[in-house]
Amino acid sequence: MTYQDTREDIYYLIKENPGIHFRGIAKELNREVGVIDYHIQDLERDRIIVSVKYRSLKIYFDHSWEKSLHEVKIIVANLKKNTTRSLLLLLGENKENQNVPLKELATILGKSPSNLHWHVKRMIDDRIVRSIRRGREVTLKLNVDNSLLHRLGNLVFPSKWDLFIDEIHDRLT
Repeated sequence: MTYQDTREDIYYLIKENPGIHFRGIAKELNREVGVIDYHIQDLERDRIIVSVKYRSLKIYFDHSWEKSLHEVKIIVANLKKNTTRSLLLLLGENKENQNVPLKELATILGKSPSNLHWHVKRMIDDRIVRSIRRGREVTLKLNVDNSLLHRLGNLVFPSKWDLFIDEIHDRLT
């Protein structure tokens, strides 16, 4: 295996699996950690790939993701919190992509609207949710691509993501 082959293997794996983490790359390619680390550093230095830090993990994307990395970081940060993750999933389940009343979301989650206020304000500030106020009623709408939300959620919580989705479906029925 040549230097160039290893480098290309890493790049194409990242391109085909955006958001893959370091250990996932090493496992998938069945290569030594030191070899992977060396090539990833080269690829990042040459701006062929980009990364986002999530807790102790770094997740990798090909360079075409560079413009949306800020949005990816914000979504990942919001997915880490139980309440915001639940709100994002509920808004994502809104097939017509219409505004959903905050009171309705609070009822589904078993919380009061005032308990959700802090979380909602942060999501609005992060521009991943839009709100519309009509009189006393506040409605929310997802402001990010739902498929990106699910893809990142599956990457960040690979063993739990389906459980989160099932929990939201149970709450809706």
